[in-house]
Amino acid sequence: MSPNRRPAPPLPLQSQLQPVSRPVSNPVVSQLTILPPAKPEVPSLAGLAQLRTTCFAKKSKTCILALSSAPLAGVTDAYGKLVSRPPPHTFQVFNVGATGELATALAEKLELGSELPQLVAVHHRGWFRRFAGDAERSADILAWLDAVKMGEGVKGKVPEALMAQEEQQQQEEGAKKVEEVKEKAEEKVEEVKEKIQETTETAKKKAEEVKERAKDEL
Repeated sequence: MSPNRRPAPPLPLQSQLQPVSRPVSNPVVSQLTILPPAKPEVPSLAGLAQLRTTCFAKKSKTCILALSSAPLAGVTDAYGKLVSRPPPHTFQVFNVGATGELATALAEKLELGSELPQLVAVHHRGWFRRFAGDAERSADILAWLDAVKMGEGVKGKVPEALMAQEEQQQQEEGAKKVEEVKEKAEEKVEEVKEKIQETTETAKKKAEEVKERAKDEL
Protein backbone atom coordinates (compact mmCIF):
# COMPACT_ATOMS: atom_id res chain seq x y z
CA MET A 1 0.00 0.00 0.00
CA SER A 2 1.33 3.40 -0.90
CA PRO A 3 2.00 5.57 2.16
CA ASN A 4 0.07 8.47 0.58
CA ARG A 5 -3.08 6.41 -0.20
CA ARG A 6 -5.94 6.59 2.28
CA PRO A 7 -7.67 3.38 3.38
CA ALA A 8 -11.23 2.73 2.04
CA PRO A 9 -14.10 3.50 4.47
CA PRO A 10 -15.63 0.47 6.22
CA LEU A 11 -18.77 -1.05 4.73
CA PRO A 12 -22.04 -0.37 6.68
CA LEU A 13 -23.45 -3.14 8.78
CA GLN A 14 -26.59 -5.01 7.59
CA SER A 15 -28.67 -3.39 10.36
CA GLN A 16 -27.69 0.07 9.12
CA LEU A 17 -28.91 -0.49 5.60
CA GLN A 18 -32.17 1.42 4.80
CA PRO A 19 -34.62 -0.14 2.34
CA VAL A 20 -35.31 1.89 -0.74
CA SER A 21 -39.06 2.16 -1.52
CA ARG A 22 -39.92 2.20 -5.17
CA PRO A 23 -43.40 2.73 -6.60
CA VAL A 24 -44.91 -0.46 -7.91
CA SER A 25 -47.17 -0.03 -10.87
CA ASN A 26 -50.27 -2.25 -10.86
CA PRO A 27 -51.95 -2.23 -14.26
CA VAL A 28 -55.20 -3.62 -12.78
CA VAL A 29 -55.49 -0.92 -10.11
CA SER A 30 -54.59 1.85 -12.53
CA GLN A 31 -57.46 0.83 -14.81
CA LEU A 32 -60.15 0.93 -12.07
CA THR A 33 -62.67 3.77 -12.28
CA ILE A 34 -64.36 5.09 -9.13
CA LEU A 35 -68.06 5.46 -9.90
CA PRO A 36 -70.33 7.93 -8.08
CA PRO A 37 -72.98 6.39 -5.77
CA ALA A 38 -76.16 5.37 -7.58
CA LYS A 39 -79.12 7.70 -7.14
CA PRO A 40 -82.25 6.19 -5.54
CA GLU A 41 -84.93 5.23 -8.04
CA VAL A 42 -88.21 7.13 -7.91
CA PRO A 43 -91.11 4.66 -7.34
CA SER A 44 -94.14 4.57 -9.63
CA LEU A 45 -97.89 4.51 -9.06
CA ALA A 46 -99.72 1.79 -10.97
CA GLY A 47 -103.31 3.05 -10.98
CA LEU A 48 -106.21 4.83 -9.29
CA ALA A 49 -106.56 2.25 -6.52
CA GLN A 50 -102.93 2.69 -5.48
CA LEU A 51 -103.25 6.48 -5.70
CA ARG A 52 -106.23 6.43 -3.32
CA THR A 53 -104.67 4.10 -0.76
CA THR A 54 -101.26 5.81 -0.89
CA CYS A 55 -102.09 9.50 -1.23
CA PHE A 56 -105.70 10.00 -0.08
CA ALA A 57 -105.88 7.69 2.92
CA LYS A 58 -106.04 9.34 6.32
CA LYS A 59 -102.63 10.55 7.62
CA SER A 60 -100.98 10.01 4.21
CA LYS A 61 -98.00 12.24 3.41
CA THR A 62 -98.22 14.79 0.62
CA CYS A 63 -97.71 13.03 -2.72
CA ILE A 64 -95.60 14.57 -5.47
CA LEU A 65 -96.69 13.12 -8.81
CA ALA A 66 -94.38 13.49 -11.80
CA LEU A 67 -96.34 12.95 -15.03
CA SER A 68 -93.95 12.25 -17.86
CA SER A 69 -93.31 9.86 -20.72
CA ALA A 70 -89.84 9.11 -19.23
CA PRO A 71 -88.17 9.61 -15.85
CA LEU A 72 -87.01 13.19 -15.31
CA ALA A 73 -83.42 13.80 -14.24
CA GLY A 74 -84.47 16.81 -12.17
CA VAL A 75 -87.07 14.79 -10.28
CA THR A 76 -84.63 11.92 -9.69
CA ASP A 77 -81.98 14.31 -8.38
CA ALA A 78 -84.47 16.14 -6.14
CA TYR A 79 -85.80 12.82 -4.84
CA GLY A 80 -82.28 11.69 -3.95
CA LYS A 81 -81.73 14.87 -1.95
CA LEU A 82 -85.10 14.52 -0.21
CA VAL A 83 -84.48 10.96 0.98
CA SER A 84 -81.00 11.91 2.18
CA ARG A 85 -82.47 14.44 4.59
CA PRO A 86 -83.05 13.31 8.18
CA PRO A 87 -86.62 12.16 8.94
CA PRO A 88 -89.44 12.86 9.27
CA HIS A 89 -90.02 13.26 5.54
CA THR A 90 -92.93 15.46 4.48
CA PHE A 91 -93.28 14.19 0.92
CA GLN A 92 -93.47 10.96 -1.01
CA VAL A 93 -92.54 11.17 -4.69
CA PHE A 94 -93.90 9.01 -7.51
CA ASN A 95 -93.54 8.74 -11.26
CA VAL A 96 -96.76 8.52 -13.27
CA GLY A 97 -96.64 7.31 -16.85
CA ALA A 98 -97.95 9.67 -19.51
CA THR A 99 -100.56 7.13 -20.63
CA GLY A 100 -102.98 4.92 -18.76
CA GLU A 101 -105.96 5.17 -16.45
CA LEU A 102 -104.18 7.17 -13.74
CA ALA A 103 -102.65 9.78 -16.05
CA THR A 104 -106.00 10.24 -17.81
CA ALA A 105 -107.88 10.65 -14.52
CA LEU A 106 -105.37 13.18 -13.15
CA ALA A 107 -105.36 15.23 -16.34
CA GLU A 108 -109.16 15.26 -16.48
CA LYS A 109 -110.11 15.70 -12.82
CA LEU A 110 -107.37 18.22 -11.99
CA GLU A 111 -107.64 19.96 -15.37
CA LEU A 112 -103.91 19.63 -16.03
CA GLY A 113 -104.20 19.66 -19.79
CA SER A 114 -102.09 17.59 -22.17
CA GLU A 115 -98.74 19.34 -21.75
CA LEU A 116 -95.93 17.16 -20.38
CA PRO A 117 -93.99 16.88 -18.16
CA GLN A 118 -95.98 18.08 -15.16
CA LEU A 119 -95.50 17.98 -11.41
CA VAL A 120 -98.42 18.19 -9.01
CA ALA A 121 -98.67 17.88 -5.23
CA VAL A 122 -101.83 16.21 -3.83
CA HIS A 123 -102.92 15.92 -0.20
CA HIS A 124 -105.38 13.62 1.54
CA ARG A 125 -107.35 16.64 2.79
CA GLY A 126 -108.44 17.31 -0.77
CA TRP A 127 -106.11 20.00 -2.17
CA PHE A 128 -103.49 20.04 -4.89
CA ARG A 129 -100.78 22.43 -6.12
CA ARG A 130 -99.16 22.57 -9.54
CA PHE A 131 -95.48 23.15 -10.28
CA ALA A 132 -94.73 25.98 -12.70
CA GLY A 133 -90.92 25.76 -12.90
CA ASP A 134 -88.44 23.72 -14.92
CA ALA A 135 -88.95 20.02 -14.19
CA GLU A 136 -85.38 19.29 -15.30
CA ARG A 137 -83.89 21.54 -12.59
CA SER A 138 -83.78 19.93 -9.15
CA ALA A 139 -83.15 23.33 -7.52
CA ASP A 140 -86.48 24.63 -8.88
CA ILE A 141 -88.28 21.51 -7.68
CA LEU A 142 -86.78 21.69 -4.17
CA ALA A 143 -87.66 25.39 -3.89
CA TRP A 144 -91.25 24.58 -4.91
CA LEU A 145 -91.44 21.77 -2.35
CA ASP A 146 -90.26 24.13 0.38
CA ALA A 147 -93.04 26.53 -0.65
CA VAL A 148 -95.62 23.71 -0.57
CA LYS A 149 -94.39 22.70 2.88
CA MET A 150 -94.88 26.30 4.09
CA GLY A 151 -98.41 26.38 2.64
CA GLU A 152 -97.54 28.88 -0.07
CA GLY A 153 -99.00 28.91 -3.58
CA VAL A 154 -102.43 28.56 -5.11
CA LYS A 155 -104.44 25.53 -4.03
CA GLY A 156 -106.92 23.62 -6.13
CA LYS A 157 -109.64 21.27 -4.88
CA VAL A 158 -109.34 17.58 -5.63
CA PRO A 159 -112.72 16.23 -6.83
CA GLU A 160 -114.27 13.54 -4.67
CA ALA A 161 -114.44 11.30 -7.72
CA LEU A 162 -110.65 11.11 -7.63
CA MET A 163 -110.36 10.55 -3.91
CA ALA A 164 -111.13 7.55 -1.73
CA GLN A 165 -114.48 9.03 -0.66
CA GLU A 166 -116.11 7.65 -3.82
CA GLU A 167 -114.92 4.15 -3.00
CA GLN A 168 -115.91 4.62 0.64
CA GLN A 169 -119.39 5.73 -0.45
CA GLN A 170 -119.76 2.60 -2.54
CA GLN A 171 -118.74 0.49 0.45
CA GLU A 172 -121.26 2.27 2.65
CA GLU A 173 -124.01 1.70 0.09
CA GLY A 174 -123.06 -1.96 -0.08
CA ALA A 175 -123.14 -2.25 3.71
CA LYS A 176 -126.57 -0.56 3.73
CA LYS A 177 -127.92 -3.12 1.27
CA VAL A 178 -126.53 -5.93 3.40
CA GLU A 179 -128.35 -4.50 6.43
CA GLU A 180 -131.60 -4.29 4.48
CA VAL A 181 -131.30 -7.92 3.40
CA LYS A 182 -130.50 -8.88 6.99
CA GLU A 183 -133.59 -7.06 8.30
CA LYS A 184 -135.83 -8.75 5.74
CA ALA A 185 -134.39 -12.13 6.66
CA GLU A 186 -135.06 -11.48 10.35
CA GLU A 187 -138.65 -10.51 9.53
CA LYS A 188 -139.10 -13.76 7.66
CA VAL A 189 -137.71 -15.69 10.61
CA GLU A 190 -140.18 -13.97 12.95
CA GLU A 191 -143.07 -14.81 10.60
CA VAL A 192 -142.03 -18.45 10.53
CA LYS A 193 -141.78 -18.52 14.33
CA GLU A 194 -145.28 -17.04 14.65
CA LYS A 195 -146.69 -19.61 12.25
CA ILE A 196 -145.01 -22.42 14.14
CA GLN A 197 -146.41 -21.10 17.40
CA GLU A 198 -149.90 -20.82 15.93
CA THR A 199 -149.70 -24.35 14.57
CA THR A 200 -148.52 -25.64 17.95
CA GLU A 201 -151.36 -23.92 19.80
CA THR A 202 -153.89 -25.24 17.29
CA ALA A 203 -152.54 -28.75 17.73
CA LYS A 204 -152.79 -28.42 21.52
CA LYS A 205 -156.40 -27.27 21.27
CA LYS A 206 -157.28 -30.19 19.04
CA ALA A 207 -155.60 -32.59 21.45
CA GLU A 208 -157.60 -31.15 24.33
CA GLU A 209 -160.82 -31.52 22.35
CA VAL A 210 -159.99 -35.15 21.62
CA LYS A 211 -159.42 -35.76 25.32
CA GLU A 212 -162.71 -34.17 26.23
CA ARG A 213 -164.59 -36.29 23.70
CA ALA A 214 -162.91 -39.41 24.97
CA LYS A 215 -164.03 -38.62 28.52
CA ASP A 216 -167.58 -38.01 27.43
CA GLU A 217 -167.69 -41.32 25.62
CA LEU A 218 -166.49 -43.10 28.72
